[in-house]
Amino acid sequence: SIYHLVREKYSQLTDSSSSSSPGRHKVLAGIAMTRGFDLTSAQVVSLATGTKCLDSDAANEDGCTLRDCHAEVLSRRALVRFFYSQLELLLW
Repeated sequence: SIYHLVREKYSQLTDSSSSSSPGRHKVLAGIAMTRGFDLTSAQVVSLATGTKCLDSDAANEDGCTLRDCHAEVLSRRALVRFFYSQLELLLW
């Protein structure tokens, strides 16, 4: 059910836009927050997409293409940012 929650949030954020990605394998990673074991109140607090590898024709020399953009790493960074935002709310 966490998978479906993350997938639904991704669909909401992308608004059914079909953007082409130069990556061969697109990965979706998300982290959901629950209170206790009740999954009905779970909410997605971190979400990211990434690529596992780039096609050789998608790589360029001007530095505009990220080669390792793993969804898991980006989602974790977003989670840390979420934690900091929650801490800031406590301080104010």
